Amino acid sequence: MATTALPRHVVLNVPKAGTNTYIYREDDGSVVDGNNDMFSEFVKIEIERSKTDNIRVHLRFTYNNRYWQKDADDDSIVAVSTKPEEDTTKPSCTLFEPSQQSDALYFTHVQTGWRVMLNNSTQEFYVDQNSVGAPLEFVDWDTLVKLPKHVAFKGDNGAYLKAYDVDYNYLQFGSDDPNSVLSGHQPITE
Repeated sequence: MATTALPRHVVLNVPKAGTNTYIYREDDGSVVDGNNDMFSEFVKIEIERSKTDNIRVHLRFTYNNRYWQKDADDDSIVAVSTKPEEDTTKPSCTLFEPSQQSDALYFTHVQTGWRVMLNNSTQEFYVDQNSVGAPLEFVDWDTLVKLPKHVAFKGDNGAYLKAYDVDYNYLQFGSDDPNSVLSGHQPITE
């Protein structure tokens, strides 16, 4: 898959039945799955193209400018480097190669040639020589819209939609106060 298909900023998650958690960096540098807030600054990742090969990318958490890489001491994925490293002979190489199969996105660590995996018990990411990789999903951060907790709707008569409880429940554009409890409506996105 060409990197042009990946947006500049993403939120990554591992698709699991019934849960929506997102990838973030822990204080010790570990790259893990488990943040529940898609809008959190901790889950925003910038996809930076390699200067030497447009198929390869660097993955950088934007809130602390830390790049993904393989840990020098083991096979875990950490985000500790403050600058990209394109030299594939160095253990601190921050290059990854994305690939897409069906609806799943996979990353291969370029320096080792191994796919990125998720440890299901610790929720930490690592690279594994004999693995097919952890299937990931991504959302384009720049397309996310966070709705307010309550909204008011104004009708063409200039009045706001209000809930009434007189004899029976109904809605009517009959309020002049958009901040009234009865004029506030909660958006549901699921």
